[in-house]
Amino acid sequence: MPTPVRFSPSVQISEEPLGLRRAEDRAVLQAIAAGLTALTGTHVHTSGQPDAVREAMNKAPSAHGGTCELRVQLAVDLEKQPVEDATVERKEAETPFVTVATLDVSPQPAWTPTESHRTEDSLAFNISHGLAAHQPLGIIIPARRETHVSSAQRRGQVNGCPMHEPTALAEVP
Repeated sequence: MPTPVRFSPSVQISEEPLGLRRAEDRAVLQAIAAGLTALTGTHVHTSGQPDAVREAMNKAPSAHGGTCELRVQLAVDLEKQPVEDATVERKEAETPFVTVATLDVSPQPAWTPTESHRTEDSLAFNISHGLAAHQPLGIIIPARRETHVSSAQRRGQVNGCPMHEPTALAEVP
């Protein structure tokens, strides 16, 4: 029997520094809504169910919505927290995350086949498409840019649909 997937929807951390207030700060999106945090550590059995994780992730936002906090961890010592080495742990005891915004999401499906086709199958994501002040930093980023472009091109070929890169919010399906 396959090992179940451990479900952890509560934290998404940027592993590379972001150009926030200062270039070396990091951000985390932390779920705080009970409907989301209650799922942390639960297991999803995926055997024979190719969409099991997607379906599990769809239940909580559809039923409850959710609240998340955007938190920033400031780099205070670049000797201990180098920009170019994402493997160095930033201990929260030394530099705690500070909440800078709250995101409230009304109940809605997190995924639907129709929206998936319109967005996931035809839109490309590239980390360099954003405000220059908010783009990730570090020596790994140029390689990631090339990977994103190559991946989007391949996905377009496999899906038989060219990738679209909106330049304005009105162009997003």
